[in-house]
Order: sequence, then structure tokens, then C-alpha cells
Amino acid sequence: AGVVAYEDQSPILEKFNQAVCLKILMKSRCVKLYVVYRSPNSSQANDTMLMQALALADLDSIFIGDFNYPDVDWTNMTCSTAKSRLFLDAAMDNFLHQLVDFPTRKQNTLDLLFVGDPNLLDNVRCAGKIGSSDHDAIRFVIAQSTLGPPPSVELIPNFRRANFTKIKRELEGRN
Repeated sequence: AGVVAYEDQSPILEKFNQAVCLKILMKSRCVKLYVVYRSPNSSQANDTMLMQALALADLDSIFIGDFNYPDVDWTNMTCSTAKSRLFLDAAMDNFLHQLVDFPTRKQNTLDLLFVGDPNLLDNVRCAGKIGSSDHDAIRFVIAQSTLGPPPSVELIPNFRRANFTKIKRELEGRN
């Protein structure tokens, strides 16, 4: 048992300013944790790279970070700027669920947590400020559910314990 983590720098993330992907290999799945910082002054080209990074999402993807879209209302899925509309549409087009339902800086929800599968995370909550940051941290638990079919209840014989000599004799006496 154990966990292995390593950084995976894809060509898209290399072009986006300030993002990294950490792959977490667990017993039954490989979770990809994308940590993102998007400056409030982000260029259109950088925003396009962010939206391409969101397109990499699958059911084992987690995107977390300071995305700096203060005008997005995540409850009603509305916003007031064209830049925010493009981002909101990209999140929805990639079937991402945004799980932060509390302000993370003053009255704004700037720090976001996206997942492809909302059952991947449990217990999302505000963790308060860390150090001298003016943002509240986000705390969550990665659910360790197994992937694939449920375990079989069928009994499987242990052939190492078989008496092959007796089996051979038994079979020789039959046609």
C-alpha cells in the first residue's frame, strides 16, 4: 500500500503561465491534480491555454487554484464579462463541476475546485487563511473508491493445493 506522486508537464500546461499537474497514483486509480494560478491581468492567449487545459479533464481530474473570475456567480452560472463567459462556458462544455460554495477572498469566490466526477471528492470546506495569505484555503478529501466491476463472490479454486496425481488417476479411468 502507498501513494506515489509526480509532476506531469503537458505541452498545454507548459504554454499556460503558472499551472502544474501532479499525478497521484493510488491502488485503484490515477488522480490528476492540476494546480492553477491565473492572474487577474491574464492575456487572452493565456486564457485560451487555460481553457485548453480544462479540455484535458476526465473523471479522475481535479483543478484547483486562484482563477480570478470575481464576477462569476457559480450558483446561478452567470457572469457579467465576456472573459468570464468564455471561462464559464469552457467549464460547462467539459462537464466540470465547481465545488466551492463559499467566498475565498473578501466576498468573492476566486479560488475554485473543479472535478469531472463530483464523487471523486468529499468534505469540501473552507480551511481558513494560511500564513499571510488574503485568500481562504480549500480543504477536501479525495475519495478512494475502487474503479471497475464490484468484487466477485464466486469461489475460485486454489490449484496449488490440488492433488494432481489423484486427479490424473481419476481421469485415466474415464473415457
